[in-house]
Amino acid sequence: VGTKVRCRILSVKDDGKIDIGLAKKYFPEDDAVAEEVEDEEEDSDDEDVEMEEEIPETSDAPSPSVEESEEDEEEDDAVEDVSEEGEDEGEVGQFGFAEAEKFAEEEEDDEDDDAEEKEEEAESGSPSAAPAHDAMEDSDVSEDEEEQKAGSGKKSARQKARERREQEKETREVELANASGDWKRNPRGPDDFERLVLMSCSASSSTSDMPSASEVWIQYMGYWMQMAEVQRARECAERGIKQRLGFRDEQDRLNLWIAYLNLEAHICVEGGRKKEALKRVENLFKRAASYNDAKKVHMAMCDVWSRAGADDLALEAYKRTAEKFGHSKKVWMKYLEFLYSTGKLSEARQNCLPRALRLTDKRKHSLIATRAAKLEYKYGTVERGKTIFESLLASQPKRLDIWSVYLDEHINANKEDADAVRSVFDRAVTLKLKPAKMKFFFKRWVNFEQSYGDEEHLDLVKEKAREYVMALEKSRRADDI
Repeated sequence: VGTKVRCRILSVKDDGKIDIGLAKKYFPEDDAVAEEVEDEEEDSDDEDVEMEEEIPETSDAPSPSVEESEEDEEEDDAVEDVSEEGEDEGEVGQFGFAEAEKFAEEEEDDEDDDAEEKEEEAESGSPSAAPAHDAMEDSDVSEDEEEQKAGSGKKSARQKARERREQEKETREVELANASGDWKRNPRGPDDFERLVLMSCSASSSTSDMPSASEVWIQYMGYWMQMAEVQRARECAERGIKQRLGFRDEQDRLNLWIAYLNLEAHICVEGGRKKEALKRVENLFKRAASYNDAKKVHMAMCDVWSRAGADDLALEAYKRTAEKFGHSKKVWMKYLEFLYSTGKLSEARQNCLPRALRLTDKRKHSLIATRAAKLEYKYGTVERGKTIFESLLASQPKRLDIWSVYLDEHINANKEDADAVRSVFDRAVTLKLKPAKMKFFFKRWVNFEQSYGDEEHLDLVKEKAREYVMALEKSRRADDI
């Protein structure tokens, strides 16, 4: 009692009693809801009356408006009196809200009826009893469709929230990477690479945490290539080769030039070896040769074309390098290896090897010939390789290094033919060499028999070694006398 309430007079009866309602539908907030309420009121059996309708003249009780009922305490008392009269006859409930309670009960009954209908539909297997998760999926799909339809329009709150969460996640990952120093070992973007570049400029040498300047630039180039940003990779390489600080030595700087050459050669070959691309590679090669050791750049260019799969261009590069640096044994040895590995055996045997022996210094011939013999064992024929080794040892029988290479190659090529290897050992132990060198041959022979021979031949080798030791001691005693 004494609490102000907002109600609406629904009807006034002949005997002076009134019905009031407190439900929300009696207080519409906009025109649309008001129209719906008015339609419902018109369809009813004239039990409800519009707010604007006047009270019949036969009514003894006044018909105050809603505002007046809220402001005028005397009219509130009149409403309470009417409610008390309703209690006596059982038509108005407690506090005079009979119609409100009736309306609430009707709504509860409707909800119970709806629930029973849904249960019956679910039991009967009707389409309306679909699983709840299907409805959820449909709602998700509809929401996604609405977001897609929005297109270029304003982003929905859901999209903004998702983007905000993703951005926060990326920020946390960056912060964790910075705190742990992982960005140094595994840079993930331009920002990390730029920081590494700045640090490499001030670093005098590479460490486990800080790579060399060339490694940083090469990784940076590789990052742009993975992103299919060829032009940015070129710009990155240009920045690196123009940098003056941070490189440990000339070889470190050369590594970056070679990586740049590899980049352009790869693009050239993948793009069909167009004239413009070939010209770009040639111009870059000339620049590299002018800023670095020319011989190293020429040899690197040969490897670049070979790795790119352009054997014809690699062959031209080797020819040009051999003409310019014909006195270098390294050039000829790499040239021979390229020819043998690509199956150009006749070119290697008839042209390259004779020219190499003719143009290089005589003291380098044994190294070049030894390399040619090894390549014959690997790519050519065993007999040709053996012939080259035998000719070398005929003039230099005491060269233990040549003997060692010869035995290694001959054993690898004749693992199934032990007698072919034993013949080489037999000839080696008959040489008049120093005891230390003879010990080397006997030891190698014993190891061979243990790995590929048998007990009988192993005992024969040990017997030969004992005989050699006894003969050596006998000669020493004779010298003492």
